[in-house]
Amino acid sequence: MPAARRKIIIVYILMLIAHVGHVTEEILGRFFLIEKFGGLPQFLAINIFLFIVVLLLFVWVVKEKRRAYKLSIVYAAIMIINGLGHNVATIVSGKYYDGFAGGYSGIALMFFGALLIASTPLIGVLMIIDVFTPTMICFFAGIPAQILGIVCLMVGRSYNNRVDRSR
Repeated sequence: MPAARRKIIIVYILMLIAHVGHVTEEILGRFFLIEKFGGLPQFLAINIFLFIVVLLLFVWVVKEKRRAYKLSIVYAAIMIINGLGHNVATIVSGKYYDGFAGGYSGIALMFFGALLIASTPLIGVLMIIDVFTPTMICFFAGIPAQILGIVCLMVGRSYNNRVDRSR
């Protein structure tokens, strides 16, 4: 398997992991739109459906379908906007829990989304990936960001519970 193809597959898999981490963070952080979608079951059903679509897209990327690369750029761009939106909204509103939860994993979405776009053969910009080994980038930036996000959620929840009990 050529190195460029291997790189896009690795980045895509890490993007999928960040995507699952993001939905998990939204649930744990009580993202306000969950209730707007009719509650947790509907929110999960929508996200599972969307994830299945993205998994099918990944299979097409592995099979080197040209259209799949184009759609992957769209997927990566949506994830970048999603991650950026969570972070900006949290900063502007100052509200994470019961607000715009998803910012920690949003950083991973922006990072891997940019790498996915950069590694797509249609873009032809492999500089970002060639400068760093994708495995090192993913290990040192992506996975710890997911773990840190979940730890921060747990610590924040614990703190919020203590503050609520003291009132």
